[in-house]
Amino acid sequence: QEKEPLMHLLSELMKENNLNDITNWSKINKEQEKWEKLSGIWWWLIFPFLGLFYTIYAIINQIKDNISTRGDILEKYAYMIDLSIIFNIIIWSLAVYSLVLFFKRSKQLPKIYIIFLIVNFIIAVLSAYIIESSWLTIDRSVYDPGQEVGRGVIGLIVWWLYMKKSVRVKNTFIN
Repeated sequence: QEKEPLMHLLSELMKENNLNDITNWSKINKEQEKWEKLSGIWWWLIFPFLGLFYTIYAIINQIKDNISTRGDILEKYAYMIDLSIIFNIIIWSLAVYSLVLFFKRSKQLPKIYIIFLIVNFIIAVLSAYIIESSWLTIDRSVYDPGQEVGRGVIGLIVWWLYMKKSVRVKNTFIN
């Protein structure tokens, strides 16, 4: 007799939640399969992937420009070119490492990519500070430090959240 009320209560709970209907279980399984299929470097995940290729290409060109223009700058401002080269090498190294992790589909990629974003942002802030405090006049239509910092903030927030919250990222790199 003790089992009877318990079984009755259990069957009532199953009816209330439609758990006794086998079609609901198949819907749950189909939904789970759909989420499990979200893996691979597609959709929004393609943008960081392509961005890393572009970063590597752009930094190589920027380092070439820095080296070629270093002799044209007053010696007291040459440190700015040297710092720019060092900053670019750091970002380039992180971009190459992140790209390698992309190809390997490594679990470390989301963390390393977030570090890449943070370092990129910090370097943008440092560069803006150095440029603004150097008394150099720069053509703001060519390079605007404030705009670079703004882009860095937006990119950092958007891609940090994506790397932390995306089901596709978790299925591709973490699971």
